[in-house]
Amino acid sequence: MVTFSDMEWTANPRNGEIISKPYDLMEILESLRTREPFVFELKGSSGFTLQIGIAGSCGFVEYSRDDGSADWVAIAPGEKQILSDQGCVAFREMADNGVEFLCGGTPSPIPSRYILSFELLQRIAMYFWQTGERMPEILWDEL
Repeated sequence: MVTFSDMEWTANPRNGEIISKPYDLMEILESLRTREPFVFELKGSSGFTLQIGIAGSCGFVEYSRDDGSADWVAIAPGEKQILSDQGCVAFREMADNGVEFLCGGTPSPIPSRYILSFELLQRIAMYFWQTGERMPEILWDEL
């Protein structure tokens, strides 16, 4: 189980919602794709949180301890894999400049090396929902 918090729209009616079913998580993720690029959190009961930025078919994922003592950001797979991934068509346009995600009204630029396809972002979020841990198949940069 995880708790949802929108880091950009504090009035989001889903803020504080406990996500206890996998299809609820997938529905929330899918519903957020149409907004301007922004950040939200999935807080686990494990003492860790995922901060996720969504920008349509792409996004980023940061995994952190709730006490702030450690942060990791998921590294995008090799360029050939990303450019062939139909779920992240916009990546080619964003690759040189990175992407800015709104968090508390402030644009936060994310370098292109951390921009993931939406499908990979979903898999990372589902793994976190199930385990409370970082997905081990993904390379992570410690911040």
